[in-house]
Amino acid sequence: DRQPLEEIANPTENIVKGQEREPTATEQPANEEEGIAAGTGQPWDNQFFILANREIKTGESVTLKFKYKSSIAAKTTTQLHGNPGAYIFWNAIGEVNFTTEWQDFEKTWVIPYGDNNAEISFKSIAFNMAEIKEACDYYIKDVIWMTEDHMETLINTTGDENFYIKEGAGTSPYVVSGISNVVNNKKASAVIYNLAGQRVSKDYKGIVIKNGAKYIAK
Repeated sequence: DRQPLEEIANPTENIVKGQEREPTATEQPANEEEGIAAGTGQPWDNQFFILANREIKTGESVTLKFKYKSSIAAKTTTQLHGNPGAYIFWNAIGEVNFTTEWQDFEKTWVIPYGDNNAEISFKSIAFNMAEIKEACDYYIKDVIWMTEDHMETLINTTGDENFYIKEGAGTSPYVVSGISNVVNNKKASAVIYNLAGQRVSKDYKGIVIKNGAKYIAK
């Protein structure tokens, strides 16, 4: 007879350096009279993924555990994907609220039906790491992902091939191989802001801020 497996955490410490997010259209509506462009940012511009070794389907019951913290108070929402970047369903494990102190996450849940009550099949959990606008360092380690009955481990207990990152809007997720830190450095941006912190068009006249420096746009 098969016996339940022991819980063995994957010790990889993933450090995700979340970029400062552009404002969303809701946060910054367009104002043509003042030359202010609508925001284009989205919570899923930066994402971190935990990839299972096989597809998981509606009705299966699984348990996920990990330790987590962040450089400032922050939150992430979560989604279900096929392979990382292949969106399937808007809710995975709900919101995860980060603090500057290590916390223990644990959730056992039955995989739900998707939209229109359709059965779903997924492989990865995506953490939306641009829910807050501020830049933030996120830390996730000691991941355990198993079936609820503990008869199967859903990720490897060593290595980092089960962890992916998406670095910014329009980029493709990639696996992190051979290192334990997921590095997501903030890139230079062509976006221009006025002194009130509002995104403006390239035709805006006056003092503007680009990549943290002030300029006079004439």
